[in-house]
Amino acid sequence: MHRPTNIYSSVIDDLIVWIEHNLSDDLSIKSVASRAGYSRWYLQRIFKEYMDISLATYIRHRRLEMAKLDIVENRYKILDVAIKYGYSSQQEFTRVFKRITGYPPAEYRRIILEKNL
Repeated sequence: MHRPTNIYSSVIDDLIVWIEHNLSDDLSIKSVASRAGYSRWYLQRIFKEYMDISLATYIRHRRLEMAKLDIVENRYKILDVAIKYGYSSQQEFTRVFKRITGYPPAEYRRIILEKNL
């Protein structure tokens, strides 16, 4: 990860901490920009410059990582995980999850749990 020290480093670092604590909340670009006090366009530009990844992609990836933990730890039904992390349906969540991991959520859970036995 390219993390140059610049005048925005503390802003982005603080914002990342806030995002991590709010992954199951509404984290639209608009709401995150409002929290940061910057325009959507400007925040996306400085975030990408600092993190080498777009803000939307960062949020998507972090939500998926948290969803994977919830699925493996069997905390929630898959539909509940989908809703918790902002997907409009279980089908949408399953499609994205499979595209990223190579497995549908239920199969991913089974494979990981079998590996840990």
